[in-house]
Amino acid sequence: MQPGPPAPGMCARCGGPNPPQSSFCQFCGAPLTGPVLFVPPPPSQVPPGYFSPAPPNRDEHEGPGLVLLVIGILLIVVGLVLFAVAAVVHDGVQSFNNACSQNPTCTPQSDPSGAFTAAGVGILVLGIILTIAGAVVYRGS
Repeated sequence: MQPGPPAPGMCARCGGPNPPQSSFCQFCGAPLTGPVLFVPPPPSQVPPGYFSPAPPNRDEHEGPGLVLLVIGILLIVVGLVLFAVAAVVHDGVQSFNNACSQNPTCTPQSDPSGAFTAAGVGILVLGIILTIAGAVVYRGS
């Protein structure tokens, strides 16, 4: 601890700013005249902005787990959308082929909805796996 004169308007004990006409610190009550030993006040008496707060304690698994959760949920949504597209494509091809059966110059079309269904299943399963993995990593288990 070093004795010394306080800076103008600053308390030598806690470092809090004070109006020039003050005789005592408005934060810790120390006299503002003459040399004062610097003794940090208890944390409850620290003026705002004097000490920076400690950064929040983040778990090392929180970020990657959250990323896996988000990607997994997005893949589940994409898989479900592919199932819906497969159903629409299948219905459209069936309607076209039914109408085509009455026209001798029309060529029936093959149904590509199986590819959409297969892709939807694969992406849906991957999304479920990533979501479960993300939940496990996020919880730190």
